[in-house]
Order: sequence, then structure tokens, then C-alpha cells
Amino acid sequence: MAVAGAREREPILKAPWPALSLALSIPALYFLQAQVYDLDNLYRDYGLVPYDVEQGEYLGLFTSLLLHGNWAHALMNAAFALAFGVPVSRLMGASWNHGVAYFLFYIICGASANIIYCLLHPGSFTPLIGASGAVSGLMGAAARLIYTRGVLGPVLSRTVFFFGAALVAINLIFGWAGAAPGSGGMPIAWEAHLAGFFVGLLLIGPWAALFGKRSIAQANELPPLVPRPDEPPAAPNPEPIVESIEEEPREPPHEPDPAPKTVH
Repeated sequence: MAVAGAREREPILKAPWPALSLALSIPALYFLQAQVYDLDNLYRDYGLVPYDVEQGEYLGLFTSLLLHGNWAHALMNAAFALAFGVPVSRLMGASWNHGVAYFLFYIICGASANIIYCLLHPGSFTPLIGASGAVSGLMGAAARLIYTRGVLGPVLSRTVFFFGAALVAINLIFGWAGAAPGSGGMPIAWEAHLAGFFVGLLLIGPWAALFGKRSIAQANELPPLVPRPDEPPAAPNPEPIVESIEEEPREPPHEPDPAPKTVH
């Protein structure tokens, strides 16, 4: 049953409820955030401030994932969360406990990216907001799933390399430019994006083994989708050839017990 399910292609429009609800929650939360009059204090109290983390205040590691700078920022993260969250959610499953595992995976990727950002910016008082680190974690996990039809692929693969290289290049450009489309001119925390990607890339293996609906052992038993370049194509099974053997007429035996006839 696991093998058959791993080979089926499912349209993205039939997104599992965990991926869909997570993506919809991002603009919904920003709508509530936009009703707050004093956004500066909101960002200061619930954004990620590296100095506060150094003082033992860890709430911002999680609450900063719920805040965004503007509608473009929120909608862009929502779109990426849906696109890359769908294959990850399908790997996990759609039951309520698998949904909880999916949400925890998202939160751990985001919080881990925030921790790495704090280590790279010690003593900073500038608040960091946004779920891009968590969304990048979904992207890292999806890089091992997109071209394997839902079967978890290896960390060192061509697909992962291209995803990682593209993300690194884009974020280095954002870091050099100091802003990105949809950021409203605010600086981009490109370090958190890259950190989230690599956390998701590495975490999805053990996470799927613990909470996914398909085990890694079952996935590794699947035959490859395409033959490897160094392997010759398998020869088709030849159809059995049935030859009719006609016996030549022969004279009646002269001996009472004839020897049996051998057919080559």
C-alpha cells in the first residue's frame, strides 16, 4: 500500500489540510496584526531581538514567526508555504497527529533559523519578524521530495544542489542589495533563510522516520524511477518460443520394446 501511494501524482490543488491551513494562517494573522495601531511596540515586544535572547527571553524565537512587515511580505510567504508545504504534508499524512507533526516541523525550522540568526548578530537590538526561516525549512524538505514523487530522496542529490545553489545566490543578492521585492525597503535576514533551508533539509529525514506515514525503509525499497546512467537498460523478457515437433513416419518396430525417442 505504501509503494502504490508513493508512486501516485497528486494535484497541488488538492492540498492536505495541514499545508493549506498553515498557508492561510499567514495572511489571516497579518490581517489581525494590521488592526494594531502601534506596530513598533508590537515588533519590539514579539519580534526576535537577539539581545533579548541573550538575556534569556526566548519568546521572540516563536512569536516572530507570526508577524510580517506588509501584505506583500505575508502573501509571498503564504504562497511559498503552500507550494513547498504540500509535498512535505503529503509525506507526513493528513491525520490529526501527522498534522501536528507537520506544524511542529515548521516551528522547529523557524526557531532554529532564528537561533542561528542570533548567533550571527550578537547584541543586536533590531527586531526580526517574518516566517521566512520556517518557510525555507519547508523548501529544504521539499527539495528531497519534488522529483521523487513523494519518496524521500537523498541529501546529496542534483535536485538538492540546484535548490540550495539557487537559494544561496538569491539571498546573497538580497543581502548585497539590502532589500528584496515585497520587503517595503526593510533589510532582509538572508542568514535566517539559508539556515532554515539547511535545517529542513537535514531534519526531514529523521522527522519523517518518526512521524511520517511512510517509513524511510519502505521508501528505500522502491525501484528507481529512471535507470542510472551506468546501468544498461533491462532487456525485455523474451516471449517463449514453442516449436511443434512433428514425428516422421517410421516403420513399425521390429523389436517388442523400442528405446524412447530423445528430442533436442
